[in-house]
Amino acid sequence: MYEQSTYESILERMLSRVRGVSPELDTREGSLIFTALAPAAVELQLMYIELDTVLRETFADTQSRPFLARRAAERGITAKDGTKALRLGEFNTDVPPGSRFFLNGLYYTAVERRGEGKFALECETPGSRGNPDSGVLVPCEYIPKLTEALLTGVLTHGADPETTEQLRRRYTQSLSAIAFGGNIADYLQKAGALPGVGGVKVTPAWDGGGTVLLTITDDRSNSPAPGLVAEVQEAIDPVQGGGRGIAPIGHSVTVRGAREAEINITAGFALSAGYDWAAVRPQAEKAAADYIGELRGQWAGEDATVVRLSGLELRFLAVPGILDVTGTKLNGAAKNLTLPAGSLPKPGSVTNETPL
Repeated sequence: MYEQSTYESILERMLSRVRGVSPELDTREGSLIFTALAPAAVELQLMYIELDTVLRETFADTQSRPFLARRAAERGITAKDGTKALRLGEFNTDVPPGSRFFLNGLYYTAVERRGEGKFALECETPGSRGNPDSGVLVPCEYIPKLTEALLTGVLTHGADPETTEQLRRRYTQSLSAIAFGGNIADYLQKAGALPGVGGVKVTPAWDGGGTVLLTITDDRSNSPAPGLVAEVQEAIDPVQGGGRGIAPIGHSVTVRGAREAEINITAGFALSAGYDWAAVRPQAEKAAADYIGELRGQWAGEDATVVRLSGLELRFLAVPGILDVTGTKLNGAAKNLTLPAGSLPKPGSVTNETPL
């Protein structure tokens, strides 16, 4: 709309109408008529800009985050806030609950004892920033007998706040099926709204009547940490069949994390002159990882994930230095690899079978 309603086009239409009625009138720039109409053209241009904004903010596929949040709220969907990582701290002695530690710009608080000298530490900064670090912790206050403090494993991954596109996708999914009374759409919507959850697959009657299997990934399309699986189980059906969670009375719900299946690739790579496999291999591995990453992102919407030879070869041929790809195999088989519904593809090795 706005492209056809700029200041120049509006002003020209106004002046042409004047010339159509009275051709003898002076409409050149600086004339009385031009000077009178120019400010009005500016205001009309601003009006069209605002109307274009109203049009964009009317529909969910183009709405900005504030208006999308209001639209989603009408269907009971709210954007997920960031969650804090829960990490494992290992010490040479027990530390007091509430003790604070510092590592790489982040603070961690001891919240729960998990064994002798082991404590669950909550990162004070929400989001994924608290997931990757490990190493020696510095206590913020003196703790008697403490000589060793290490940040080691991840108990529950921290999740970043939901992006606008993720919220838009959840809202759109809520329109495609009616969520009611523990049907598949109901589980997809309610389990998918829990903090840290990315994709959800629902398997009804998987172990007999009244049983439901929920397979989940985290918000980064990875296999979830055991802590996240436990949190979702607690929210959905803490006492199976008892109706004390989100699940209806009589539904026995089991929550599992998607299992990662490593994809090892072998192929014959014909290389351009001046290239060798040692130089090309990192880019080939990245190409395979990017393709498999796309499949992981689509996992929740597919009954079964299919890793296709053609998809991989297309990515390989885009790598500088690779002229041709032949004899591609996935985990030793020269055919597309179909994974079970509960499996996530994971990038493995990329091997060149062409003789050097």
